[in-house]
Amino acid sequence: MTTLLSLLTIIAIIAGPILAIQIQKLIERITQNRQAKDILFKTLMSTRDNRISLEHVRALNMIDIIFSGRSKKDKAVVEAWSEYRDHLHTYPQKPSTEGDNKLSEAQATAYQAKCESWQSKSTEFLTELLDKMAASLNYHFDKVLLKRGAYTPTGHGETEFEQLLIRRSLVEVFLGLKSIPIHIVKTPQTKEEEPPKEDNKQKEPSNKLPTA
Repeated sequence: MTTLLSLLTIIAIIAGPILAIQIQKLIERITQNRQAKDILFKTLMSTRDNRISLEHVRALNMIDIIFSGRSKKDKAVVEAWSEYRDHLHTYPQKPSTEGDNKLSEAQATAYQAKCESWQSKSTEFLTELLDKMAASLNYHFDKVLLKRGAYTPTGHGETEFEQLLIRRSLVEVFLGLKSIPIHIVKTPQTKEEEPPKEDNKQKEPSNKLPTA
């Protein structure tokens, strides 16, 4: 019995530091994973009203890695992201037109309605994703806040739209889908100035004699 107790004591002395190190490493991994999730969530929250920004897109593409755990909450986040990602690949295609013909009023209205519907669904999917992520991190946010709580100055939105419009138009020109319109404007012609008329009167000869 004494020998067994001695053996167990020796094992405890040897295994104790090893177990302590393993526990410390486990705690560090859990902490790092929590920090990575927190950073990703905050990135998506701060850019949720600017979804075409590179920062927002990068954060979305990191979800499968950061939330790859086996917990139910992590799986719920990945499932919400999968549904959102599938929706993002269904952006409405612009109706094709022959040559440089513009869309008819009916085509333009229908296309605009599809884009607005797609955008509305995108907001719903993103809100659901953020809600699942918040639950995974034990944050408590109302869905209305997640959906409409972002603030973006009007000037930023207008600048972003104008830049997108310029890039899209240039791409269509480079691909030969559109041409740059050129308008030739005729300037009013001015009357040519008439040359001065010569005096028909002959100069009278001078009768004065030269003086010495």
